[in-house]
Amino acid sequence: MYRPFLLSLLTLAGACAKDSGPSRTGGPGLSAPAKPGEGSIRVGNQVKGVEAQPDYDAEAEEIRRRVDGSLPQPLPSPKAACNTMFDAAISMYRRVDGDGARSVTLLEATREDDQAACEKETSAAAAACVAVLITRDGGEFAWLLDQCSRAFPS
Repeated sequence: MYRPFLLSLLTLAGACAKDSGPSRTGGPGLSAPAKPGEGSIRVGNQVKGVEAQPDYDAEAEEIRRRVDGSLPQPLPSPKAACNTMFDAAISMYRRVDGDGARSVTLLEATREDDQAACEKETSAAAAACVAVLITRDGGEFAWLLDQCSRAFPS
């Protein structure tokens, strides 16, 4: 249903990742740890079990309560809502990442296809929800689109 659209968003999410800097085990001036395991850190989700998974539906319901009164009434057409959503996303990434950032160029390069997919697969309320929240620094575009689509399904 959201495959082409989400593929672009996942690529965008990867483009937004910050460089963590030089590796601790290589590069100029840095040496590898003396013994295996020395200097390593444990990463990832330390919590065990399915019960520790996020409740995305509950998060979406909270988003619905938060933005319901802020959505335009009457809702715009899907075309207008999606257009506003992409304008807001591009503006946010320009402000946060800079004008020539990969996130901005990727959104601009895929916008035509993403606009068509959005009009077909995303409700006007979900697109308006993203536009409202992204202007309030409510989160990353891909996450907001997922959550708003759950909060305001077609």
